[in-house]
Amino acid sequence: MTEVWEIPAAKGADPERLEHLERQRAEAAGRRAALYRGAWHIWFDPPPIPIRSMDWHFMHDDFDGADDSMDNRCGHAPTAEACRAAIDEIEDEG
Repeated sequence: MTEVWEIPAAKGADPERLEHLERQRAEAAGRRAALYRGAWHIWFDPPPIPIRSMDWHFMHDDFDGADDSMDNRCGHAPTAEACRAAIDEIEDEG
């Protein structure tokens, strides 16, 4: 079962501090995913490479992963906020 946690973006909150808190919580949760917009999961799982642009990942519950499906409901980004922005863009297109 996916643990659901959210860090509310307080008015005037420092985005870097929020990102740091999200990273700590993701690591503490054993890389369990945060739920976003109902069916989207965001998690921190940095690959063992020096590039930080793929540290955060997102995927929709209905993503099937088939190569020929043209399903864009998964991806990666350098930050959790960038994942949320990509999800918002995908949802706004649909």
